Parts: sequence; C-alpha cells; structure tokens
Amino acid sequence: MNMLKISILSISLATVTGGAAVAPALGLIAKHFASEDEILIKLIITLPSLFIILSSLVFAKLANFLNVKQLAFIGFTLFIVGGISPFFLDNIYQVLFCRAILGLGTGFLMPLSVSLLGFLFKKEEQGKLMGLSAMCNQLGAVITVSFSGFLASISWQYSFLIYLFALVLFILNMIFLPKIIIAQKEKKLDLRNVKNLSGIYINLFFMQVLFFNFTNNFSIIYQKEQIISASFIGVIMGLNGLFGAIASMKLQALIKKIRTKIKITGAILYILAFSLFSIRLDEPFSILGINIMLIIGIIAAILNGLAVGFTLPFLFSQISTRSKKQNLATNMAIASIATFSGQFASPLIDEILENIFNLHHPRDAFLIASFLAILLFIYNLRLKIKLKN
Repeated sequence: MNMLKISILSISLATVTGGAAVAPALGLIAKHFASEDEILIKLIITLPSLFIILSSLVFAKLANFLNVKQLAFIGFTLFIVGGISPFFLDNIYQVLFCRAILGLGTGFLMPLSVSLLGFLFKKEEQGKLMGLSAMCNQLGAVITVSFSGFLASISWQYSFLIYLFALVLFILNMIFLPKIIIAQKEKKLDLRNVKNLSGIYINLFFMQVLFFNFTNNFSIIYQKEQIISASFIGVIMGLNGLFGAIASMKLQALIKKIRTKIKITGAILYILAFSLFSIRLDEPFSILGINIMLIIGIIAAILNGLAVGFTLPFLFSQISTRSKKQNLATNMAIASIATFSGQFASPLIDEILENIFNLHHPRDAFLIASFLAILLFIYNLRLKIKLKN
C-alpha cells in the first residue's frame, strides 16, 4: 500500500475520535465540576456533533476552490487546537468552546477522507478501501478510548492529550496529499427519494441517541457508584468498540442467515443492553471477587457495541442500495446530519424526559434508553428494507 492511501486512511482515525475519545474521563470531569449542571458535562461529548454538521456544509462550498491539502490543513489545525486546549483550562464553558472548535475540524476531515477515496481511486479499489477505512475507524476508537481512560486516571485534563496523536496524521497528510481540487457539482434534492429513505434516517438518529446515552452516562454513573476506576472504564469502552468492529465484519454473514430480521436486530440488542444497565442493587454482591454490577456493565457494553456494529453499516448500505446514483451524495449528507443530530440530541432527550417524568436516580437515563429502544423495535417491525440478492 502506497503512502497516499495510508495518508487518506489515516484521516479516518481522526474523525472517529472527535467526540467520544475522552468519554472515560466524564466521571472525573463531573466530579471536578460538581457545581455545574450535569448536562454541560455530557455536552463535552456531544457538542462537537452539532459543529460537525455546520462545518460539513461549509466544506461542500470550500471544496470548489481550495485544494485537498489546504482543506486538510484547516481541518487538522482546528482538530488539534480544539482537542488539546482543554488540558490547559479549568472552566467548563471554555472547555465546551474548545470542543466546538474540535467539531469544526472534524467536519472538514470526515467528508475529505470519503471524497478522496471516491475521487482518486477506481471503483474496484473503492470497496476495499472503504472497508479498510471502517476498520481504521473501529480500531482507532478502541485504542484512543482505552488509552484516554489511562490518561484520565492521572487527571481529567490529561485525557485531552489523547488528541496529540493527530499531529502525526497532520504531518503525514501535509507531505503526501496532492494539491488537487475536488469539484462538487450542484445536486438537486429528490424529495421523493428522501421520503422513501425517511425510515432509515429516523433509525440513524435514534441509534445514535441510544449509543451516546451509553457514552455520556457510563463513566459518570460508574464513577458515582464507585464500581470501577477511570482507567478501567476506558478498557470497557474500548471493549465496546472492539465488539462493534467484530459485528461489522460479520454483518453480511448475519444478513444471509436472518434476512429481513436484521432490521430489528439492533433494537433488540439495545433493549437487552439498557435493561441490564438499568438494574440497580442496594447491596451488590460479588462473583469470584468481582462486583456483580461490573459484570452486568461489561455484558451490557458488549451488547451495546454489537448493536452499533450490526446496525450502522447496514443502515448506510440501505441508503446506497436504495439511492439513484445522482442522489447518493445528497442522501449520504442527509444521513450524516441525522447521525450527528442524534449524537447532539442524546443528553438533551435524557434531560427533558427525566424532568417530565420526575426521574432522579442516576440509572434512570439508562431506563429512558431502554424504553426508546422498545419504541424503535416497534417502529422497525414495519420498516421496509431492500436486500441484495
């Protein structure tokens, strides 16, 4: 594999770590900013999603007259500055401002990596490279989240140093990316095609709402209940990503076995995961010296990873299968908006429903997610999907 391919694939490592890399530190951050509203702590993970949407829209315009090396320079600069800066800060609002900058950088890098694979390589290579890109995403998540947990055990601020790895990617891409412009033709929005895919977009939104319910709450709750240390939280969240990667690799084999039932698989796994997460014991006991709540949490995290690994690639493949060629780019853009909107909305939905139903136990956030997963399961029973023969 030549250095150009390695450089382009390396961009995927940055995009996947945008928001969730410091998730293992949330419990310690919440403890440090105990006087602040918990929703602000959770926004550390989800706020970048909002700004990814905004800068992705700007990227489409700038790509008409800036070359890819210039776009990568802007993206990596914002990503690195926004990612590392909270290490030097001790104010929650300043931290959130830096997270917004990180989101802007990620919004430049994400479409750049996908566009370059489609622009520079032949169709017969694109499928393989897209697969490698997805693998880089999953493995990058496992490594960075796990190592971030170790850094968080030193201090919550140290977890933000995880973004230093992007300096290597920045140098690599500044050396090997070509100075070419990726021309973007104006594309008309096919409302009929969008309507036909509305069920897929709804699924993408709620799948991310559910996944980020886990990402936002796991560290905070397990730190509050003193079940686990920050360093081991990173290992469990990395385990979540590892099983997500395994599920993605086994997706096609599963579809061949269960066919259209794949549409309810993710919701069922989420129901099981969040039902386990919702369990609360006043006097937890141990099995072989291990806290039962920790064992339950590990099993639930694995189920959560499987739900994402089986579902997200399937949903995106549905968009590809059911889109006209001239509408594919636009439909994928809408899918990205649905995905990142779900990430951003996740803690807000928790907050609203907790207030409406007067829920106060920390694990009530997981209880909300289990009910949302049940509603998604019911919705997907009627979801129309198209499988390749």
